[in-house]
Amino acid sequence: MPLVYSFSNDGFTGVRWSGVQAKADAEGLCFGYSTIWCVKMQEHPDKPLLTKPDQFGAAILQQRVEQMPDSWDTSVKKLVALRGNGCGPQISEPWGAISDHIINNPGHYIIDIGDHWVAAANNGSYSFFDANEGMTAFNDANTFRTGVQERLKAYRDDPDPNNGWSDTHNFYDITK
Repeated sequence: MPLVYSFSNDGFTGVRWSGVQAKADAEGLCFGYSTIWCVKMQEHPDKPLLTKPDQFGAAILQQRVEQMPDSWDTSVKKLVALRGNGCGPQISEPWGAISDHIINNPGHYIIDIGDHWVAAANNGSYSFFDANEGMTAFNDANTFRTGVQERLKAYRDDPDPNNGWSDTHNFYDITK
């Protein structure tokens, strides 16, 4: 499971939508980075170095999704559609089952794990993207399962009680 490239979740939007009013809150760009990574994985399936997301595009997506007055589910679907991509229905699974779902259902997924978004792909090969770490390639389904679960477990075990973690997470298949 080599790290294909490292990455840093640079930038923040500074605004988060809450009900009918915005509240100041430093937010990273993880939703935007993860969404762009999924699309680039489809555009460059054999050239992983070209999948590195850009900050400008990520900032736009992050800002827009946070300012939409809809639920996260509706906001994600609307924003991905506005970008010109397809978004499958919301899938909810326990954190330990997410990797198995992706193994059995090839695609490019953005995953909401609380206060953070990551992405994973099964497009003939297995990979995982975290804006706080980078892109990791896996040799097979078993190492993918183990690697994804280890990474999600690290967020589960975060000592911050306000990290937004729950045992079930929503994720979406992003299509080009």
